[in-house]
Amino acid sequence: EDPLAGKLPRWLVSRTETPTQEILVDCWGCLSNQCTAAAAVRVGRSMKRLGWRRVLVRHGQARSWVYRPPEEQPG
Repeated sequence: EDPLAGKLPRWLVSRTETPTQEILVDCWGCLSNQCTAAAAVRVGRSMKRLGWRRVLVRHGQARSWVYRPPEEQPG
């Protein structure tokens, strides 16, 4: 298991969505020159294990990929 993945559950608690870059910088403390494609893949694997899914969202004309938490199952 990825040692950095252990930081994610607590960091994600109050979030409804988050981009990969935010995880790399704010949660894992990566400097901009450390935010490589390999690091993004690590984020993807970790988020998938936690049940979060990657979705394309639109903000005006711009589109970006973010992770969203698992949908709650009806009671």
